[in-house]
Amino acid sequence: MEIELAALPDRFRPDTIFVGGGTPTSLGVAQMERLMRAIKRIDISLTSEFTIEANPGTIDDEKLSLLRESGVNRLSLGAQSLDDFFLKTLGRAHTSADVYRAVESARKHGFDNVSLDLIFAVPEQTVEMWLEDLGKCVRLAPEHVSTYCLIYEKDTPLVRMAEAGDIEKLSTDIEAEMYAAALRFLPEHGYEHYEISNFARPGRQCRHNLLYWRNDTTRAVGAGAFAFADGVRRTNARPVGEYVKLMHERGHAVILRENLEPEDSARETAFLRLRTRQGVDKADFRQKTGFYFDALVNDDFRKLIDEGYLADSDENIHLTDKGFPVADSVFVHLMR
Repeated sequence: MEIELAALPDRFRPDTIFVGGGTPTSLGVAQMERLMRAIKRIDISLTSEFTIEANPGTIDDEKLSLLRESGVNRLSLGAQSLDDFFLKTLGRAHTSADVYRAVESARKHGFDNVSLDLIFAVPEQTVEMWLEDLGKCVRLAPEHVSTYCLIYEKDTPLVRMAEAGDIEKLSTDIEAEMYAAALRFLPEHGYEHYEISNFARPGRQCRHNLLYWRNDTTRAVGAGAFAFADGVRRTNARPVGEYVKLMHERGHAVILRENLEPEDSARETAFLRLRTRQGVDKADFRQKTGFYFDALVNDDFRKLIDEGYLADSDENIHLTDKGFPVADSVFVHLMR
């Protein structure tokens, strides 16, 4: 089993564990119990944050009890919206009532670290409707909130509906207004904006995701898993059937190993750290990557500083409120 291999040969003791990449709670209770037993083959005695993603419509008291007994201490609920009309548009099987029930049940079972994912720029949604959704969210008092702009993935019902003219995508200007509204609203209600899409109560930032944004070492198992260590990125086969087949045939399901050149790795570390409100500590960046941050950027990137998209000092560089909504355009100038 791949998870056993991850624990060897150095008796890996992770600080954080994140079970996601889909909807783990769609598993039956017996299947989830088997999954938890497999995870605990790793020494989790030093694990400070153990998160599982959950669908509000597939989590219940029995599963929540099992998760708490297994050491899970953080629940990430894919709420998406607290408006039934928009949940239906998004093709979600759960309702807003399921979200309220899931949060209430999680509290009852002792979860004091709950995150809600929300999606904005849904067809027919206005800025006022988005603010109403955010208001409903904060009244549930989650410790963490993630806000994502709707993406139209290829070969999905939403794309087909848009192509048929049944729904209309919102303009990029409206998307930007909604994002800016979240940047104002959530901090006003006690949530620190600590990464492009993420907000948290003080001390409740997702420790696991911070590892990714620092480009630190991560290990991963399962279909479609990504891992990074010592400048090497490893990717597993994504379709579950193909993953299982490869595991049986050769004992691993890695389909891509990418050795990053030192400069490429440094640039990746730079843009990942710039995703956070803290940005890039230049001295720490130099120590980790061996490169001076200022030596990696060109005149186009420096122009973004002059235009107010980035704030720069001798010690640190970070996105401004003006820069966060156009972060991808900023990163293009860094990842050349």
